[in-house]
Amino acid sequence: LNNPENKEVIQKVKDFDTIYICAHGSSYNAAISVASFISDMAHVRVHVYTPSNFKHNAKSINYENKDKTLVIGISETGTSRGVLEVLEQMKDKGFTLLTLTNVKDSPMDTLGDYTLYYHCDEEDSNAKTKGYSCTLLLLMLIGIYSGYFKGFVSNEEVKKYFEELKNEIKNLESLMDSFVSWLKDASYGKDMKDIYVIGDGMQFGSCLEGQLKLMETMCMPTMFNDILEFSHGMHRSLNTSSNVLLLDDGTEKELMYKTYQYLKSKQIPVLLITNQSYAYYEEKFAVKEEDGKIKLNVNDYMGFNDLKKVAEDDYLKIRVENKEEFYSFEIYSVKITNKTDKKIVLYDGIVGNELSLISGQDERNPINVKDTITLEPGETRTFEITFNKYYDESTKASEIAFNKIRIMTEQYTGTEETEEEELSKAERTYSITIPIQ
Repeated sequence: LNNPENKEVIQKVKDFDTIYICAHGSSYNAAISVASFISDMAHVRVHVYTPSNFKHNAKSINYENKDKTLVIGISETGTSRGVLEVLEQMKDKGFTLLTLTNVKDSPMDTLGDYTLYYHCDEEDSNAKTKGYSCTLLLLMLIGIYSGYFKGFVSNEEVKKYFEELKNEIKNLESLMDSFVSWLKDASYGKDMKDIYVIGDGMQFGSCLEGQLKLMETMCMPTMFNDILEFSHGMHRSLNTSSNVLLLDDGTEKELMYKTYQYLKSKQIPVLLITNQSYAYYEEKFAVKEEDGKIKLNVNDYMGFNDLKKVAEDDYLKIRVENKEEFYSFEIYSVKITNKTDKKIVLYDGIVGNELSLISGQDERNPINVKDTITLEPGETRTFEITFNKYYDESTKASEIAFNKIRIMTEQYTGTEETEEEELSKAERTYSITIPIQ
């Protein structure tokens, strides 16, 4: 991410206004994911082809200005025959070539006028994952840096994108661990015979890659489509033994959720992976045992728990007063006192993984915090913090953890925009957990 060679190479190809990308498999899927991002950042036209499709159907390249058209070839090993054939043809026609590969001095590297390297270890697996991630990152850098050199992306925006990318990379391992844990607990995939991977927008490329990886690793039929096309015929092949995976980034949020609800109503196994919050009305009935009696709870509300759990150190006193329990979420009321003569920040949404609810091996971040959790010297305030829950979960939440409490210096203004900037103005950063059982 911080390799200066990437920036130097991209600066040399910044002036092209049209880009043609040629790649196989996972490299092609990554290019499909990022093509529109490159267009938005660098104000260029981007076309993506597989080698065969390029050779037979990319007729428009014959009418492009060669001085303004860049051809990008992608191959992790640098030996993909189809891509090499296309690049050789384009080089003979006088187009400039940029290659992306992991192997220096490979045929791909030698053929390119310029090369960006993955710098990832060799993958001893046919189902490539590191190479796919590196391809995504390099293509995003092409968009960001090209936009910057052309004046379409500011220096502050570059910093913001890099900070976001760093945070995503940093969170990959914990995200993978928690997701694998859920998959095991849910026995997801057991007896699965086929799966449909459906998405839209940037996640359409993820659908292509998802169905390829599932096919490669599980050796079963897989299908992909975008959510708008899914209802034009493909849905008719579904039955109760089918499985559907919906990838939702908000591009078609309403249609995604309607599809999710429809599939559930037809008893078709469906998993929705989303970064969205859904506001909807749904009548719910839940049976629970309370004081030795079976009670029926209707329309979401489950009950109230008086907790009065306290954690205290030289800097803070934190008291979890109570918990309101709903069918799908919990609201905790937390009273916090700043015992110091310094400003203290516990949660403002700028620093990653500031606050979590711990339940067995699961660690969840809040879905809503009423106001930023910031206290002036000597101040006491009460905050409402909402976490997702699942009524049928067997392990109850055991702790609330404030993972990055910052005791701030006088340089802190509250207008900091990045995690790095904010942490640099803290004289101390530490964590504290409050048991809630």
